[in-house]
Amino acid sequence: MSERSDFFNKGADSTLALLIYCASAVALIVIDRKINYLAQTRQSVLTWVAPIWRVAELPTQIFQVSEGYFVDRSKLISDYDLLKADYLRQQQELLALRSEKQAAVRLSRLVQSIDGQPAFAGGIIARVMALDFTTDQNQLAINRGRHHGIVPGTVVLNESGLVGQVQSASGALSTVILVSDPKHRIPAQVQGGGERFYVAGVGDQRQLSVDRLAPTSSVAVGDLVETSGLGGIFPEGIPIGQITQIDKVEGEGVLRATIVPAAMLSRLREVYLIAPAPAVGPLPNTPVAEPESKSAELTPPRSPLVP
Repeated sequence: MSERSDFFNKGADSTLALLIYCASAVALIVIDRKINYLAQTRQSVLTWVAPIWRVAELPTQIFQVSEGYFVDRSKLISDYDLLKADYLRQQQELLALRSEKQAAVRLSRLVQSIDGQPAFAGGIIARVMALDFTTDQNQLAINRGRHHGIVPGTVVLNESGLVGQVQSASGALSTVILVSDPKHRIPAQVQGGGERFYVAGVGDQRQLSVDRLAPTSSVAVGDLVETSGLGGIFPEGIPIGQITQIDKVEGEGVLRATIVPAAMLSRLREVYLIAPAPAVGPLPNTPVAEPESKSAELTPPRSPLVP
């Protein structure tokens, strides 16, 4: 054994030595506390030991940082997914509200346009479900049918003017033939009881035609055209459109007028349905146009307006 070990194993003498060591240590601590004479030594030791501490703590720091990184990244991905889903939901709600607002504005204009006109009383509002624009037919489908009192021949219009008439009706749906359909002819007149003629569709929802005007006709570009009320189906005074061009038909000695429809047929969303008017009679010296279907009275619905 070393001398130091022997020293602490000598019974009472070793205990006395231990007490002396402890007393010396306490005395040095107290002295250092009072006069701080070992400060420079401690600072030097700490300077040399600090890098060792940093190296020893490095694995722990790396583990803590990596653990926080992976936890935070997973949380960020989860939060992003939640925010994205919430954003998409809000966008859908915003689009729905915007669509509802636009529909409310259109319905308001439609109601205002028919308000106070006895000929349009007792009708119902329908929503356009589908459009069919081809060269040989211009039609649309609406969400009202026989269950709502709709029958073939029912007049269809919107806030701007004439749209067409119901061609066929099932339980909850109806097919409407538009004024622009090539098979459709409408007894018409210049607004205010002026010259009378037939307006025909040409398969283009952006224009209508008056094919056989006399060379001496007083019809002029800019004239507004409306239904005449003759021949049944359409009540008098519904706007049809405005004459934008008059051309001479070569070799026939007649004039052809082009009319821009009052109703924007390619942008229809809601329409108004009224019962067909009773027949008044044919235009003088003009063959009667065969209606698309038999005229019939519209059975009044429970409510005058069904949005």
